[in-house]
Amino acid sequence: MSAAGALHRAVRRRVRLWVHRARAVGRDPGRPVPAPFRGLPLWVEPGVFHPLHAGSSAFMAEVACAELPRGSWVLDLGTGSGALGLSALRAGAGRVVSTDVAPAAVACARANARRCGLEDAMEVREGSLFEPVRGERFDRIWWNPPYYPREPGSPAAAAFMSGEGHRVVARFLSEYGEFLGPGGLALLVLSDDSDLPAFVRGGLPPGHDHRIVATRRAWAETFTVVALTPPSRG
Repeated sequence: MSAAGALHRAVRRRVRLWVHRARAVGRDPGRPVPAPFRGLPLWVEPGVFHPLHAGSSAFMAEVACAELPRGSWVLDLGTGSGALGLSALRAGAGRVVSTDVAPAAVACARANARRCGLEDAMEVREGSLFEPVRGERFDRIWWNPPYYPREPGSPAAAAFMSGEGHRVVARFLSEYGEFLGPGGLALLVLSDDSDLPAFVRGGLPPGHDHRIVATRRAWAETFTVVALTPPSRG
């Protein structure tokens, strides 16, 4: 890539990050907003990632629900509003555990589960990545990861910032296999708006499989859902 091309890409990423943050996180400090998602009557509290504005959540839900075996146990990481976890239940999941590091997101997801009448089927826990589910295994892990390798300045910013060197994503790649049962896989939705697709592909431990499930062009970026599979045990 030429120097001019690299500069253009860097400027585009900065502008896109600003747009994502402005659109996907509630801007009114005191007012929740409606966010109907795949027939679910969701609301989004201030400071919580909005599942409609970025486009990645809707694409992820469409792809992940289409391939979900009925009765699957699903771990929904970084749930935000609870959109993906609730979509999994509507698609036939047998059990869903949703987690988020932000207390506001945990409260929002729980409230949305109640609105949908699914509070008994979706358990929402507070914590970073796999901390709330140590010792448990699932058939599917779903994650819309933070795309940008910067330090988050707040719990809300953790929806976009994965730490220097994509620290949070690197931790995910090193640990996710421990939380999958036999035949299980992890699904991630990535964007070419950052270097995260290449980071994930190159950061998998030896023996782990990476395959592209689906792609979609959306405005100035391309979303890709990838499936990650650890080596079979035994």
